[in-house]
Amino acid sequence: VLQVTNQADAGIVVVMASSGGMQEEKTVTIEKAESEVTNITISGESVINVPTEITSPKETEYTGIVKDQYGNVMDENISWSLKTPITGISINPETGLLGVTNQANAGTVTVVVSSNGVQQEKQVAIEKTEPEVTNIIIDGASSINVPTQKNSPETIDYNAVIKDQYGNVMDKDVSWSLKIPVTGVSINSITGLLKVTNQADAGTVVVMASSNGMTEEKTVTIEKAESEVTNIIIDGASSINVPTQKNSP
Repeated sequence: VLQVTNQADAGIVVVMASSGGMQEEKTVTIEKAESEVTNITISGESVINVPTEITSPKETEYTGIVKDQYGNVMDENISWSLKTPITGISINPETGLLGVTNQANAGTVTVVVSSNGVQQEKQVAIEKTEPEVTNIIIDGASSINVPTQKNSPETIDYNAVIKDQYGNVMDKDVSWSLKIPVTGVSINSITGLLKVTNQADAGTVVVMASSNGMTEEKTVTIEKAESEVTNIIIDGASSINVPTQKNSP
């Protein structure tokens, strides 16, 4: 029985039969169809974690091995794509470099490689840890003038934007405080309204916003104009009796 495997090349083979000192040969032609792409193997990660805003984007390289119908590796051009567009995920069509940004959601993405009309797909799991408070941005004035007695108190409203590790805004409670108590300065712990009275001195005050174990600080400059005379108060009787001649003056 003559066996021919997929590793054989086109050509001829001579089959020989021997018996009782006699030998006979038969030439057999080995024919082989032209090689064509029949299989593409994708190599690369099967699971990718969504990066944080700081480490975004995360890039993962995928490679494709093209084989013909005989199992031989072929040097063919390949192109890459995503089966379905997904927010925060892209792939370089030439290099197979998959980019995942902090805007991606948990789920799956299908990587597709193509060559000569043949396609192969690979499912990649996109994993994302639970959002947590990682950044607090304090919005508000960086300086405030000490008010006069007549205009006291002066107020500034501070707001905080809470973000998770992916840079998304979170709806979280915020508590406000001053890092160090300062005479004439106070802040509402719930609303973030800062009050400065005429009793405050020039200097700085550190406003603190806290949420879920995270704290952010903002230094506010307290400016105070040089003192100047703006009021004179006369102290004394408001009436006097004219004395007699004997008691004058």
